[in-house]
Amino acid sequence: MSTPSKWTIETLHEHLSALRETDLNRFDERFESQKAAVQAAMSAADRAVLKSEADASERFRNVNEFRAALSDQQKTLITRTEVQAIERAISQKHEAQAAMLDRLTATVDKLQSERQGTKGGWTAAVSVAGFVLTLVTLVAIAVSVWKR
Repeated sequence: MSTPSKWTIETLHEHLSALRETDLNRFDERFESQKAAVQAAMSAADRAVLKSEADASERFRNVNEFRAALSDQQKTLITRTEVQAIERAISQKHEAQAAMLDRLTATVDKLQSERQGTKGGWTAAVSVAGFVLTLVTLVAIAVSVWKR
């Protein structure tokens, strides 16, 4: 036969209550442990997010500086079309000045040749006048010699 059991409803209740209490304590410990782990992970994630935001902010600041430099460069550097327009203007001015220089050179050449012609004309006139005066003097001498 079987030996009578020491278990009564009260002892069974106490035993099950103790087991339940042990399980609840274990669950509370696990919960607190997981809670601490989650808090540590959240804290690390917050730090990582802050660092990532700081890095992104620094990158955006650098990109904005680069954009500003490009904008300044675009404002201050001369464009190809402006260079070509300046080149055309200088070329046209050069051509106009070359044409003016050619006209001035032709005018100077013309004046020099006229001067040479006038100078040659004066030489001929002085020569003719000298010749005429010489003839007049010879005629005057001849007339004065014959009158005597």
